[in-house]
Amino acid sequence: MQLFVDQAALWRLTQVRALDVIEAATQLLVDGVESPSILSIACLVESEAESELGDHLDDLALDRPAFDHRYAEVIASAALCRSNLVQEGNSHELTRRIHRIFSHDCHPLIEALSSLGDMFDTLHHFASPSRGQLVANTRAAAQSLVDEADRILGNAHRQQP
Repeated sequence: MQLFVDQAALWRLTQVRALDVIEAATQLLVDGVESPSILSIACLVESEAESELGDHLDDLALDRPAFDHRYAEVIASAALCRSNLVQEGNSHELTRRIHRIFSHDCHPLIEALSSLGDMFDTLHHFASPSRGQLVANTRAAAQSLVDEADRILGNAHRQQP
C-alpha cells in the first residue's frame, strides 16, 4: 500500500507518470487488496490516465491526506527519501532532487534536506562538515521526513469514519 500512496503523492506533484500509479494499483490487486477504487485505477488506459487519475484518487479516502495541500509535499518528499534510504542511494543526488522540486519555501523538514543540498554543492570550498557528515545528516533528515509522513498518514487513517 505504501508504494501506491507514495506514487500517487508524487504524481500529484508531477514527479511520476500516471502509469506509475496505475502499476502500483495493479500490484495492490495482485497482492490481494480488494477495492473497487483501486480496481478502477488499475483499469485506466494510458490515453485517459493523466486526465482521469485525479478524480479516481479523490474517491479514495485512505490516501486523502497525501493529497491535502498541507501534506502533499511531505508525503511526496518522504517517498523520495524512503527509496533512497532503502537502496542506500546517493545522498547528494537526493538533496539535489529535493532542492530542485521544493526549493526552500517548504515544510521545515524538506527545507533541511534542501539546505543539505546547498552544503553538498559547497563542499569543495569548506573543510567542515565532511562528506561523511553530510551523508549521515542527510540520512537522518530523510528518516525524520519519512517518520513525519508516516505520522500524518497514521493520524489520518485513525480519524476516518
